[in-house]
Amino acid sequence: MCYSPPASMVYPDTGIYCPFSAVAGGMDVTCPAGTQHCCEPPSTGTSECAPIAAMCAEGDTDWQCEGTPDCAGQPGTICCGSGRLETQAPQPGCGPDGGTVPSYTYVSGFTGSTCMTPAACTAFQICGSQADCTTGTCTPIKPKGNDIGYCAQ
Repeated sequence: MCYSPPASMVYPDTGIYCPFSAVAGGMDVTCPAGTQHCCEPPSTGTSECAPIAAMCAEGDTDWQCEGTPDCAGQPGTICCGSGRLETQAPQPGCGPDGGTVPSYTYVSGFTGSTCMTPAACTAFQICGSQADCTTGTCTPIKPKGNDIGYCAQ
């Protein structure tokens, strides 16, 4: 089985992209940062924006931010992802014309993102641009259905 590496980061100018929120061929929505978050169901169903105080359903991925600018309403915080960063081994025969897809980083056990202080962020910092990273390089990654970045050390 072949896996696809992240293509690039897609960071909206404002708000939180809500993957799989389109109905009947429409466009996915963007939730307003600070007041709403995106609840992405595990595999079936439609993602929805919900008030930040409302809990997502059990098993949903809870997208509260996609970079430090989404945390502007909470000074001193960064956007932190959950889960563990792992490396996908090179995949011979899976690239264009039967070539090799090189190794890339992916997230195992991702359940969402939230704004928190840098000291409290024990998994990885999510970035939308290099300006979000105080250390490291903003590198594309794709947990669940969303193209984002993480500050690679």
